[in-house]
Amino acid sequence: MPVTNQVTQGNKTPFRLRPANLADTGRIQAVASVTWEATYTEIVLPEVRASFISNSYSDQSLRISISREGQDNWFWVAESTGPDHEMIGFAQVYLRPTIAPDAELTRIYVLPAWQKKGVGNALLEALIQELRALRPGLRPPRLYLSVAAENHQAIAFYEQRGFQFKSDFEANLPGQKLAMQEFVLEI
Repeated sequence: MPVTNQVTQGNKTPFRLRPANLADTGRIQAVASVTWEATYTEIVLPEVRASFISNSYSDQSLRISISREGQDNWFWVAESTGPDHEMIGFAQVYLRPTIAPDAELTRIYVLPAWQKKGVGNALLEALIQELRALRPGLRPPRLYLSVAAENHQAIAFYEQRGFQFKSDFEANLPGQKLAMQEFVLEI
């Protein structure tokens, strides 16, 4: 189980990373709800946010993703190392089902209080290492992601880590269209 320590402004900010398990679904839902509200309040309509969280982070959806851990899907969580082991973030990648599979980062969220402390970077790096460790033939050459075009903080995060802009597109969320951008990283 990887442990990551990050120093921020002279203070130790310890956290640990590990694969998600089925007991984590409620805590993942809580992190998703808080981060979606903080990130998308100005971008996505309230009823659309609520519907997205309800569907994308349902118990069933999370259980399916988590149960496929290590097969074609990797879902990791970050926890504080304090006594309560507060979940502070999570990320998920999966292999796109093609002849020469690429991978896609489908989720990465860090609680606002823990952003800019190395948590997102550690989660992303752990998942990239998982992909790089796959045997030849399964190892994806590229990692894709989609992000709201107005989510400038996330776009800066991805670009600082070497992701390159690929294309603009529009997502049809129930009740709202959303301008999106696709990025890719050669891994």
